[in-house]
Amino acid sequence: MTDDVLLDVRHVRQVYSSQAGPVTALDDIDLTVRRGEFVAVCGPSGCGKTTLLEILSGLRTPTQGEVRLGGERVIGPSREIGIVFQEDSTFPWRTVESNVGFGLEVMGEPRRVRDERVAELIRTVGLQGFESAYPAQLSGGMRQRVSIARGLAPRPSIMVMDEPFGALDEQTRLLLGGELLRIVDETQATVVLVTHSIQEAALLADRIVVLSARPARVHTVIRNPLPRPRTPSLLATSEFAEVSREIWASLEEQAQLAYDLGSGAA
Repeated sequence: MTDDVLLDVRHVRQVYSSQAGPVTALDDIDLTVRRGEFVAVCGPSGCGKTTLLEILSGLRTPTQGEVRLGGERVIGPSREIGIVFQEDSTFPWRTVESNVGFGLEVMGEPRRVRDERVAELIRTVGLQGFESAYPAQLSGGMRQRVSIARGLAPRPSIMVMDEPFGALDEQTRLLLGGELLRIVDETQATVVLVTHSIQEAALLADRIVVLSARPARVHTVIRNPLPRPRTPSLLATSEFAEVSREIWASLEEQAQLAYDLGSGAA
């Protein structure tokens, strides 16, 4: 493993038990993520993207294979791995400040250090003036900013994100995606993002990993030729359209296979 490889996924396989017999969700997944890289994982619905994310984040132990972070085997949740879920995971009884600082509080960080870090992140995600607001007083996009700030608070080596904008409307998710890119550039974060959105992958990721229909394997890896900093203004360009077409060309056949399997087609 070279020095700039942060996350190394080796021969990961996941098999579930069912009444009909064993079901293979992931089959021999190999993947590397370099420091400071933004990688998007796309694939047909139900192919095992979230299962892979759970394995990467230490929430699930694979049936076979291993995941290494900075050379150390991932055997469970770690402060080195920040996680942002699709569902709203803010605590409704805590303010924005208290939500962002929750992980630091659990880690026992001194109050002064905690307050400085929370204030820094609230500025970074653009929530100044909302420090004392509760989640019910915020929009969905603002609550996801809180979740992103909370994930970044312990300064993890990598952020793992599962459809973090999936519950938002298309305009908001693209604008918030642009904000995420700005935050990533400012914090030099390494990110693995699971997404169903081709546009989101084309806008955010340095590399796009396309998984096959179940059992999921790495079908294609696409390097995004659009340089950073990328912003939503790229959506109207022919270069962005070409990247999106390349992703769909790789995904289309696998999506059809998954659809046929799900619908019972021969």
